Amino acid sequence: MQSLPAAGSEVIVRRERWRVVRSFRHGPVVEIDAGRATFFLPFDRISLPATRSRPRRVRPQRWRALVDHARATAESFELPLAALTAAIDLLPHQLEPWLAASSGRRRLLIADEVGLGKTIEAGLIVAEALRRARARRVLIVAPATLCEQWRQELHDRFAIAAMSMDAESLRRLGADLPRDVNPWSLDGVQLTSIDFVKQPHIAAALPPEPWDLVVFDEAHLVCGDSARHEAADAIARHARQVLLLTATPHSGDETAARRLERLGALGDEAAATVFRRTRLDIGPGPLRRARRIRVRIAPIEAATLDLLGRFGRTARDAATSDTRDAAELLIAIFNKRALSTFGALRLSIERRLAFLDAGAPSHDADQLVLSFDDGDEAGLVASIGLAVDRERNWLRRLRAVAVAAARIESKVERLRRLIARTTEPAIVFTEFRDSLGIVERSLGDVADVSVAHGGLSSRELAIALGRFRSGASRVLIATDVASQGLNLQQRCRWVIHLDRPWNPVRLEQRAGRVDRLGQARDVHLTELMTSHDREFELAERVERRSQAAATSAWLRPCGRWERRGRAAARVLAARRARAAAWRGPAIGRPVKTTSGVVSEASSVETTPDVVFTLCRTNILSSDGRLCEQVISRGHARVAARLQRLARLEAGRAANRVVAAPVTIAAPLQLTLPGSGAETAQPPRAPAPSSFADPSRSFHASPPQLLALASD
Repeated sequence: MQSLPAAGSEVIVRRERWRVVRSFRHGPVVEIDAGRATFFLPFDRISLPATRSRPRRVRPQRWRALVDHARATAESFELPLAALTAAIDLLPHQLEPWLAASSGRRRLLIADEVGLGKTIEAGLIVAEALRRARARRVLIVAPATLCEQWRQELHDRFAIAAMSMDAESLRRLGADLPRDVNPWSLDGVQLTSIDFVKQPHIAAALPPEPWDLVVFDEAHLVCGDSARHEAADAIARHARQVLLLTATPHSGDETAARRLERLGALGDEAAATVFRRTRLDIGPGPLRRARRIRVRIAPIEAATLDLLGRFGRTARDAATSDTRDAAELLIAIFNKRALSTFGALRLSIERRLAFLDAGAPSHDADQLVLSFDDGDEAGLVASIGLAVDRERNWLRRLRAVAVAAARIESKVERLRRLIARTTEPAIVFTEFRDSLGIVERSLGDVADVSVAHGGLSSRELAIALGRFRSGASRVLIATDVASQGLNLQQRCRWVIHLDRPWNPVRLEQRAGRVDRLGQARDVHLTELMTSHDREFELAERVERRSQAAATSAWLRPCGRWERRGRAAARVLAARRARAAAWRGPAIGRPVKTTSGVVSEASSVETTPDVVFTLCRTNILSSDGRLCEQVISRGHARVAARLQRLARLEAGRAANRVVAAPVTIAAPLQLTLPGSGAETAQPPRAPAPSSFADPSRSFHASPPQLLALASD
């Protein structure tokens, strides 16, 4: 009978290499859990990776390459193992949340500005928890429009296969699994949307076992007084560790900010550990240039806005205590759409008239939270306290002037001239899909246009974004619903606001589509504003909310892990450089690493202390050529220290050889990913302890070790 592989050992099953997490024997059947899959003997054939038991002599260059790779990929308790092989460019601040999570902090709030890599930080925590077997069940809750992007990012950057949990996936899993197995209880990373899990029948189906890790992306969307918050809080309270991601933790609403801070808190649990980095904290980068263009409107457009103001005063005077909120909501909808396009205003007026003509309006407050085309249309189906006949007369007068104003659309015409004057790619943002259609028709003859809005399917949205990224279209017109999570910094640097959102969070989200890490040019933000006083009143209101958010005292970033993050980034960059320099015995020359700070850490053109630290931890520290390179770049004092260190290490190695002759009892097995094992003949070195630096296991340089092995 085949013996059980020990936990932590590597096995080959179905032509793939796996690491055993645990194994059990059930009579003649052996169950082997490999983390993401479970195998059963003798039904699955399991073999051990092939190793070469016969030592062979290697060249010094090959020996150094193998030792470099083994030391660079050795497990460490102070560095994330997943970062050594992940396809990411890490910056020091992105390691701080992982350090906090690994130290046992239960709730983390990553509130870095838009474009500073929150997804990478969360993905690193998830990948590291899985790799170290600290988590088996991970739930990622994101807006529905971002679920596919999350799945792709985890797969491409961290080689994590996340399961999308939606209605179709649950039906498919329910058909494949036994009846007593809950799909939500499966091991692995599950990805879902908050609007899906907030449904009562879905929330009731969640398993009673706690999640090992729960991640909420765009966490500010679940901090309102709504079913979203109730569902998110229940899930977070049922998790061992919670990770909240948002670039806009405070929108000017202090109550919502407090809900976000306490999301998932248990009893008197301390506040979440907050990490907040701005663009200035990261370092110098492209500038953000903002410009407001004041659009002179036609007399009929000004008359429409004036008449809309008089209708608002009439509706407020007629509202009662029960209908005041509905009246304010309807007035706000009309004003917002009028400041976007008059065509959008006309359509809203017609919908309101159709509702009044259909029958008596409803007084049910629940109607106000219904979801319509543009998110604000729910306010069109509630009573505002004004007599129906009187309101209908007002709306007919408003519709007449709105139709005339929609034939002009001075703001859209100004946008058209702006796009026609340049060949620069641009993103035009609007809050309303009605306005999006008007802009699309207006720009059709001056530029190739793609559109992105919440009504598109995932496939249609991917096609539209693909056309824009590839250059097939020069202008992307998008609503705020579709703007979340878009990474367009490689294609575009110009954002145009057709209308100003009333929430400053959305304004920052728009700019963050192009003002992200990887943007090499200055970012330009253009805002179109009409010359009417109502537009400037709105701008002042948004500025006051932004100021209130900026001066809030509750958001206190944690700086405890800042120094450790910088130190870990330097060491990690050096180790990634060594690991990437030699991919395996089949490759005969070094390749460049992709680490974000490798260019700084692997070069000697930096501070002397950093140079000495990197060279001292490098296995090539005793190589004279390295000292020559250090001297040639003006660090003579560092080179002298390295030479003294090399002589000291050589003396220690010689003393050990005299005291105890070297015997090669067992060869050193160095296994590289994607290749067979390579065996060399080094002298036996004492095994490092669990907390020791693997680099300290060898006290002599590679040429000296090779000479001892040859003797």
